[in-house]
Amino acid sequence: NEAGLEVDGFVPWTAAMTGLIPDYNDGENSTLLIDVGGSVTEFAVYNKNYPFSSASVPIGGNQISNDIAAVFNINKEEADTIKRDYSIAAAELVTNNVDVAVFNVEKGMQELVKIKDIVDVMEARIVDLMNIIADKIEKDDIRTDKIDRIIISGDGLSSFNGIEILVEDIFETDKLARECVMRNV
Repeated sequence: NEAGLEVDGFVPWTAAMTGLIPDYNDGENSTLLIDVGGSVTEFAVYNKNYPFSSASVPIGGNQISNDIAAVFNINKEEADTIKRDYSIAAAELVTNNVDVAVFNVEKGMQELVKIKDIVDVMEARIVDLMNIIADKIEKDDIRTDKIDRIIISGDGLSSFNGIEILVEDIFETDKLARECVMRNV
């Protein structure tokens, strides 16, 4: 209102996101769109590009930072930086398990932490989030094996290397639309 504009109405998240789902003509009928934000993850199942079921979970990318901060006794800002610098979703992808210097606020000194240990913490939270989504979808009587593609969007998770390994395992599919892992949506 301060800018001289009036709200004309609201569009539900599921309807607004429909425009982001590519319209494939190759017979795919269902899509799971997972939008991971900072504090909330919204997800929807679309059947033939129309919203069928949707929900949200109060877990997002900030929770991954909080987990890193809690496990390694570091401040949130340092945890955010580590999450961005080492955004690997699956520990099996760590090829160079070097030490990372962190400042342990409890001890008041620097410590060395292995990258794999950091990735283990992030992977645990991502697996937890994806399992919650899979459980909620199954409670809606939607069989995950009938989902033709999965799209990950949002800053909270889409930049993580190897996210497809976890998603495909949890949803028991190889249908992650790799070209549709969207960033900054």
